[in-house]
Amino acid sequence: MVRRKGRKMGKIKKFFHQFFCKHTDADLLRWHWTHGPYGNDPLFIEAEYRCKECGKIIYLYQRGKEAHDWAKAMGDYKKA
Repeated sequence: MVRRKGRKMGKIKKFFHQFFCKHTDADLLRWHWTHGPYGNDPLFIEAEYRCKECGKIIYLYQRGKEAHDWAKAMGDYKKA
């Protein structure tokens, strides 16, 4: 019974760590061009990052000139 309690406490600690983490230090996992949830939205970039501190996956969305400049700078680096 002690083991179960320990597992629950570990999950609770992990949840609060992710909840209060600022996600300032993250690694780029992949990125790609997409049209959005409805399929006819304008093009934008979806970039997927993983926080180094808590492991949470974070998504960044960019549109317009900012997206084109970002894609030009990144080239094929980690493009999905």
